[in-house]
Amino acid sequence: MMRAVFIVLTGLTLNGFAFAGSSDSLSIQQHQDRWFALDKAHHFTTSAVLTGLGYYAARQEAGFDNRFAAGAAAGVSISLGIGKECYDHKFSYKDLFADILGIAAGLFIINVTME
Repeated sequence: MMRAVFIVLTGLTLNGFAFAGSSDSLSIQQHQDRWFALDKAHHFTTSAVLTGLGYYAARQEAGFDNRFAAGAAAGVSISLGIGKECYDHKFSYKDLFADILGIAAGLFIINVTME
């Protein structure tokens, strides 16, 4: 079951990366920062997938317990989100909020599908 969730989330992230480089999404982000924009969907799905991948790596590959693996996955995901905002040279709390929602969704999916 965990592998099926991993495959679905990876597909969603790859779909988000395919659109992330389009000139339309970049121009919209430069001019205005809307709450409901394609950029926020990318932040949400990427954070959810990074949380799932981090949990999988910590739990299945490294053998850590569930609680530590979930905390480590969330920590890495939010750190990457903050790093992305710093890299953009334009901190957007709306992007960070979408990241946090994505992490929460990833943790929710992990808890629902936990063996």
